Amino acid sequence: MAPIADISFTAPASTHATADIRLLIFGLPPDCSPQDVRGLLHHCGIRLGDAAEHWAVDLAAGAGELEETIATVHHLPDRLIAARLADGLRSRRFHGRALQGWVPLMDWS
Repeated sequence: MAPIADISFTAPASTHATADIRLLIFGLPPDCSPQDVRGLLHHCGIRLGDAAEHWAVDLAAGAGELEETIATVHHLPDRLIAARLADGLRSRRFHGRALQGWVPLMDWS
């Protein structure tokens, strides 16, 4: 099956961007690591190359009985790529859990 987009990325020359486009991932297990999240991103139908290795990943325990972890992926190159990754995550399961990917409407800067 062909990838959603045939785009190859390289690491950014600088981590200073005008806007910090972020991707939120819900439904991760409590023992999830930043490396697990980066691995998931490589299975979303976009050729990322080594770009995902340069994106910061923060993990936070979710509230409630679900015992889920919420990941925030920082410094995505643009909103279209973030949206495609979110779409790819919504069709995936990780350790038996359905994932949800969201891109906030407003830039976080």
